[in-house]
Amino acid sequence: MPAARDIWDDVDTSVKTWLNAYREQLTTTLARELKSAGSTATEHEKAAFERRIREVAKVLAQGR
Repeated sequence: MPAARDIWDDVDTSVKTWLNAYREQLTTTLARELKSAGSTATEHEKAAFERRIREVAKVLAQGR
C-alpha cells in the first residue's frame, strides 16, 4: 500500500494539528461545563443543608 502511506505522509501533520486543536477545545468546554455543574451542585447542597438546619431547629424548639 504505498499509495496509502503517501497520502498519510501528506496529511499526517494536518491531522495532528487538527486533533490538538480539537482536544484543546474539548478540554476548555469540559472545564467550563464542570465548573458550572459544580456551582449548581454547591447551591443545591447549601439550600438542602439550610433546610435541614431549620428542620432540626424546629424539632428542638418543639421539644422544649
